[in-house]
Amino acid sequence: MGGAAGHMAHPFNIVQSGNELYNLFVRAYAHVQDNPSHASVKIDGLNVSVKLVNASTGHAKEFALDRGSNKTLDVAGIRKIDLQARFGEGHGMIAKAGVVLDILNASIPKIKQELKHLGMWDNSDLLLNMEYVEGKSNVQDYGCNFLAVHGLLESYYATQKRRATHEIDYASITMQRLISKLNGVAKHYGFKVLGSVGIESVHTPDFDKELAQRYTIRYNEQVSVTKTLRDWLYAVKQVPHDVTFKLANGKKVEALSKEVFTSILNGVVLSKYLEDPTASLGHAVNAFVCYLATMKLGEAFLEAYTSELGAVNQQEGLVIRNLTQQPFKITGSFILRGMQSSFQKQ
Repeated sequence: MGGAAGHMAHPFNIVQSGNELYNLFVRAYAHVQDNPSHASVKIDGLNVSVKLVNASTGHAKEFALDRGSNKTLDVAGIRKIDLQARFGEGHGMIAKAGVVLDILNASIPKIKQELKHLGMWDNSDLLLNMEYVEGKSNVQDYGCNFLAVHGLLESYYATQKRRATHEIDYASITMQRLISKLNGVAKHYGFKVLGSVGIESVHTPDFDKELAQRYTIRYNEQVSVTKTLRDWLYAVKQVPHDVTFKLANGKKVEALSKEVFTSILNGVVLSKYLEDPTASLGHAVNAFVCYLATMKLGEAFLEAYTSELGAVNQQEGLVIRNLTQQPFKITGSFILRGMQSSFQKQ
């Protein structure tokens, strides 16, 4: 749901310390209670963000996919006739993106006014941030086919060679009209079109319960340290953003990675796991704690809400907007869904 040209941030990506990480969850809950429309269910689908481009013939417009890279076809827009050239023969995106483009292109006469009001008609830097779900697209099984329109993105060059996007404001009533008209066409393809899926509070998240749980980290064969999540978290004075190190097997990894998180979660001995424990151990521990706190506090957060798709903790998570400079996601146990862990609370 991050949209073209990038993935949406986790809470640990936008804070500097463990204390800030905890406070971000507290602030997020207060923010959503005061502004429910600033949170929406995160859909576990395939990103199919699209823009309007000039058609291959005549002066008409057509929709084109944009995967956010600096490849010529992405910059120009991947029209339906370009899908095989962009993805390669037999790629699954060819059929899926083809359906999306068929629905949208068939809708153009009906939604022309809305596209103009949104600013998309004459500006190919504006994209509909969309996801495609056909029953089960990734991990989550929704039991139906739908397109989810999350909003409007603007594409720009972050550097000379790297494109990025950011969300921009739009008239919600215009977007609602566009989605309603798209549904009139999508139903003929066996799809429905959703906007942002809102949430409803059912109780207050119990962060203290999660913070009181005890976890053990194995430093070496002789030394294991057990603390509450609260104590581990408050000991993180600097989140290890952009820190990399090598493992004992020679592999170079980012500290804030699922590789490191799941290894420590499963009880790895750090002195054997890291190539240079003296230099890397502190970063590995801090990264693990930030990941663990993001998952556990996220679980507590998601359990407090429901939605038209069901309990939010059974979805991929939530997207929180307008609290920080960029939207961020709260995903809870979805971080590890489908993985088995032997890591035990102490």
